Amino acid sequence: MQSVAATFRSLAIGVILSGMGDDGSTGMAAIHKAGGLTIGQDEATCAVYGMPRVCAELGILDCVVPLAQIPSKSCKLRVIACTHDRTRFMHSAFFLPVQHLSHSAQQRGC
Repeated sequence: MQSVAATFRSLAIGVILSGMGDDGSTGMAAIHKAGGLTIGQDEATCAVYGMPRVCAELGILDCVVPLAQIPSKSCKLRVIACTHDRTRFMHSAFFLPVQHLSHSAQQRGC
C-alpha cells in the first residue's frame, strides 16, 4: 500500500478488511496522508475486527461500511472527489478500475 500511496497519491484507494493484527495500518496511513480514499470494513461484518479497528483508532479511515457496500461506496466517493478536479477525473488510473467493475457488473446481469 505504501507504493500505491507514493505512486497514485490522492488517486489511491485503500480498503482494510477483517483480520488480526495491525500490519495494514501503515499502508492505510500512507494512503490517507497522501490524500487518497481509505475505507474500512465495519465491525458487524468482520470475522475478526482487528485491522479495521486499528485503522479506526488511528483516525485514518474516511468511511467505515459493511463488507457488501465497499465496492459501491469506493466508486461513489471517488466519482464525487474526481468531479471536483477534472484532471484527476480524466486520469486513466481512475477509469481502469471503474471499467473493470462495470464489466463485472454486466457479466452478473446488473
